[in-house]
Amino acid sequence: MRLDTQTIDHDDGRMEVRRIFDGDNMLFWDSENPLAFEKSIVWFDEALDMEYVRFALIRNARSRRGPLVLTDPSKRILGYAKLTADAPHDRSDEGYARRVFYLLSDDMEREHVTNGMVHPVSRCVDPRTVLPTVLGQMPRCNQNLQLSIGHLNSAEQISPTVG
Repeated sequence: MRLDTQTIDHDDGRMEVRRIFDGDNMLFWDSENPLAFEKSIVWFDEALDMEYVRFALIRNARSRRGPLVLTDPSKRILGYAKLTADAPHDRSDEGYARRVFYLLSDDMEREHVTNGMVHPVSRCVDPRTVLPTVLGQMPRCNQNLQLSIGHLNSAEQISPTVG
C-alpha cells in the first residue's frame, strides 16, 4: 500500500506528519483497522531522535485532534495521533481511539544501563517508522520481533486528562 505524507514544522517545535488522502491510497483502506482514521502524527521536540518510544491506545479521548495530556507524571508524552473529521465516536468507551507515544521517566537511564534493550518489547516502536495508519516497527534493539495490530490492542490503556 502506498501512503503519501506531508511534513509540517510548527512554530512551537512540533513536527506533524500528515497523511495525504487520494483515490490511489484509499484502495486498501479498512474501517475495521483501529488506525484507519488517523490523519496525522504529531511529534514533540526530540522524539524522532529516540531509539524507541512506548505507545498506548487511548480509547476515551474527548476530541479527534486536540493535544493529549496524561495524568501520570511518570509518563512524558512525545507524540500523539490526530484523527480525521469522520472518525467514529465509540459509545462504549465514550470517546475516540487515539494513539499516544511516550517515555517513562526512567526509560533513558534504563536504556543506557541495559545497552539498548527495551522492556516490555510489545509496547515499543521506532518513532521514525510510525506514520498515520502505520503501526511502525520494533526498535533496532528488538529488530527480530514484529509488531502487529494485536500489540496495539493489548497495549496499555491510558486515560487522558484532556483531549
